[in-house]
Amino acid sequence: MTRAPHLTLAMAKDSNAAQRRSNKARQQAKGKKVQANAPKKEPKTSELETSTAPPNLDKQDAPTQLVLEQTLHEQEDQIAALRQKNEALQNELKETQHTLQESHRAFADQMVGLSASFDQDKEEACKQVRTELDQVRAELNVSRYKERALTEQLHELENKIQIDASAALSPFTALKDIQAQLHDVVAHASNPPNESFASIAESFGYTQDSEYLHAAHHAKYTNLYLATKQGFQALTDEFTRTLTQMEQALKDTTPDKMESVLRSVRDYQARLMQECRHFIGPESR
Repeated sequence: MTRAPHLTLAMAKDSNAAQRRSNKARQQAKGKKVQANAPKKEPKTSELETSTAPPNLDKQDAPTQLVLEQTLHEQEDQIAALRQKNEALQNELKETQHTLQESHRAFADQMVGLSASFDQDKEEACKQVRTELDQVRAELNVSRYKERALTEQLHELENKIQIDASAALSPFTALKDIQAQLHDVVAHASNPPNESFASIAESFGYTQDSEYLHAAHHAKYTNLYLATKQGFQALTDEFTRTLTQMEQALKDTTPDKMESVLRSVRDYQARLMQECRHFIGPESR
C-alpha cells in the first residue's frame, strides 16, 4: 500500500527522534552500568579512620539498577520496533522508487514508441503524398501529350476539310461558269436583220396566209435556230467534258460525299440540258 508523502515524512521524523532518544538513554544506562561494575577502590587507612561507617552500596543501587535494566530493555524493544519500522519504511521507499523507476521507464518507452509511431505515420503519409503527386504528374504529362496529339490531328482534319471543301466546291464552280456562259450565249444569240425576207414580203403586199410569207418567216427563224443550236452544242460538249473530269476527280473522295456531289451535279446537268432543249429543240439529244 502506498502512503502519502507527508505521512511518510512525519513517520521518518518521529523515527529519527525516537532513535536519538533511545541512543541517549542507552548511553546513560551504559555509563551507569559501567560505574556499577567498576572495581571498588579500597579506602586507605587514613580514610577508614576519618570516615564513618561506609554505606551499603549494594542495597542502595539494586533498585536503581533494576529500573535501569528495565528501562534499557524497554528502549531496546522500542529500538527494535523502530528498526523494523525503519526497515519497513525503507522497503516501502525502495518499492516506491522502483515503482517510480518502472513508471518512468514505461513512460519513456511509451514516448519513444509514440515518437517512432508518429515518425512512421508521418513518413508513410509523406510517401503516399509523394506517390500521389508523381501519379498526378504522370497523368498530367499523358494529358498534355494527348492534347498535343489531338491538336495536331485537329489541324490535319481542318486542312483536310478545307482541301475536301475546295475539291467538293470546284464542280459547282465549274458548273456555275458553264451556266454563265450559256446565259451569255443566249443573251447575245445572233438575230436576223431587220430587213428579213418576211418584212420584204409584207412590203410587197403578201398577207400572213400566203405561202411566200411563211417561207420568209421560216427562213428568218431557221437562221436564228441554227446559230443558237451551234452555240449550245459547243457549250453542251464542254459541259460534258467538264462533268466527266469532275466525276473522275470525285472518285477519290469518300462514298457519301461523292454520291452527294454527283447527285447535285447530275441534277444541275439535267436542268441545264432542259434549258438547252428549250432553246435548241429535240434535235440536240
